[in-house]
Amino acid sequence: MIEVSENPQQWRMVLRPNRSADWQFNKYLLMTLGGISFCIAAGFALIGAWVIIPFAGLEILALSLALYWVCWKLSFCHCITINGDECLIEKGVYYPRQSWRWRLESTSVAIQSQAPPSMARCFVQSAAGSVEIGEFLDNTEKQAMIRALQESKLVIRSFGPEEKIEA
Repeated sequence: MIEVSENPQQWRMVLRPNRSADWQFNKYLLMTLGGISFCIAAGFALIGAWVIIPFAGLEILALSLALYWVCWKLSFCHCITINGDECLIEKGVYYPRQSWRWRLESTSVAIQSQAPPSMARCFVQSAAGSVEIGEFLDNTEKQAMIRALQESKLVIRSFGPEEKIEA
């Protein structure tokens, strides 16, 4: 998902992976499936197969851990902010865990195209380094991201698959 906001002082693009369900929906799903599983386990316990109850609990625990892990991985976010003569790139889950602050005139966007277009990679680079952005986006979203970056003040450069991107 790509969100672009612009005002006279600042241009900002926020990149997030697509999420079909948030953690709140996943909790309702877990409660529903857990209720059904424990009702079935209780039925088996009433006829004497009580040993199935711990396995029903383990099943819901495993599903809970898997859903939490997926929800956490889909909370990843990239923010690119252009404010005056400065470019700020932030990456993280829930809050920025990594950030880079570069001068705008020495910052550019490098697009490395690959044989399958969905494998194209996009880097924001400066003399200080290079940072890949939007690696979790699909091809359509990457194209939208590139169009949005073209509307910003950043210089866009394109490279082929065999060329190495240098900072």
